[in-house]
Amino acid sequence: MVLGDDVGIGLEDDAIDHITSYLSIPANIFLSLIYMIIVPLIFASIVVAVTSLGTTDKLKTLGLGVGTYFVITTIISILVAVLLVSIISHGNLLDLSSLKESYDLSDNDVKIKDGFTLNDIPNAVSNIIPRNPISSYLEGQMLSILIFALIIGLSMAALPKESAKPLLDILE
Repeated sequence: MVLGDDVGIGLEDDAIDHITSYLSIPANIFLSLIYMIIVPLIFASIVVAVTSLGTTDKLKTLGLGVGTYFVITTIISILVAVLLVSIISHGNLLDLSSLKESYDLSDNDVKIKDGFTLNDIPNAVSNIIPRNPISSYLEGQMLSILIFALIIGLSMAALPKESAKPLLDILE
């Protein structure tokens, strides 16, 4: 840190926190601008790409290939994750009593929560399709945005070219 004791500018922690909060303003503005443009950019790119594929035969062939690829890679990643978790057994070596003592935590602060179970799958799958696309945009739920963009792109591909052209021009 530039303002630390190592450099020779010894400031108190409160002063460093105060200065750091002001120095982080440009970085936070830059990140906000990036987040503001990324969602519409991804949405427009997917809609334009799906619509420009044209015929439903191309869409069916590509969709089947991408769907198969997605399912296979997802199964492989799940198997790798389960294997690594089984080998590593993370969290088994954690001593909760020393953690409570070190950080002065109560039993309510340190709760072991159950992970994702088979009962959570129907709710997770049904939440993939957004009920409100605007709230998905505002919350940055990228998977819901991708699904919504695919639905819009497929709908526009099914329309006659003349009907979809004005919206396609805007998105391009």
